[in-house]
Amino acid sequence: MFGSDCTLFFDGRVSLIGVVMVGLSYACKQYELAGYISTPMLLFTAFFSIYMFDFFWFEDHFITTFDVAYEKFGWMLTWGDTVWMPFFCNLTGYFLVEDYRYEQPKWQIALIVIIWVSGYIFARIANAQKDAFKRDPSKKTFFYGLIKQDYISADEGKKVLSSGLWSLSRHPNYFGELANSLAMCLPGGITHSIFSFGYTIFIWALLITRFERDDRKCNNKYKQAWKEYSRRTPYKIVPYLY
Repeated sequence: MFGSDCTLFFDGRVSLIGVVMVGLSYACKQYELAGYISTPMLLFTAFFSIYMFDFFWFEDHFITTFDVAYEKFGWMLTWGDTVWMPFFCNLTGYFLVEDYRYEQPKWQIALIVIIWVSGYIFARIANAQKDAFKRDPSKKTFFYGLIKQDYISADEGKKVLSSGLWSLSRHPNYFGELANSLAMCLPGGITHSIFSFGYTIFIWALLITRFERDDRKCNNKYKQAWKEYSRRTPYKIVPYLY
């Protein structure tokens, strides 16, 4: 529309900026009530802020993802990116305002940070490896030569990436996103409403069902090569588990 990619615009700018702005407003409200911002609230807002800046810094990698390459722009993205993401996915912040004196022990804070950082690194490397392969399948290595690039040949010159993190599961980037989404809501604790894990529940449901759609699409596109890749890499998302 008017020379712009609506899917990319709404998925990135409207959705992520909206999430961060609403989250920051919750942090301001907590400060107004308590006179300080709690550590869980700092973690929650920091995680989403870093996630937003990561999108803008690596926006070229995002262009080749399922969201932009295959999802069609319509009601789901329009309503989801303007209402669902900014508000429903911020329910952790809402409950941290309701229980504004809630704090967590240091070992929980450390564990949450480890889960988030691990998930972020895993997803970032997986997406970067896939993007580099799509742009130049002839490259033999990735990530400063530490990861060997290998593939399975399909019909019509198509190729299926089968090395690095993509040899551990058929969607290692989803594994990183699942860990990220869990860590983003853990600052809200497990004693509040299940809706404080709204973002986690949403992302897990979205990616697990999306995997099935993507798997069918790849099976139709790459045919025998995808069957061979599935045989070599039996795990769908979580390496050695699922």
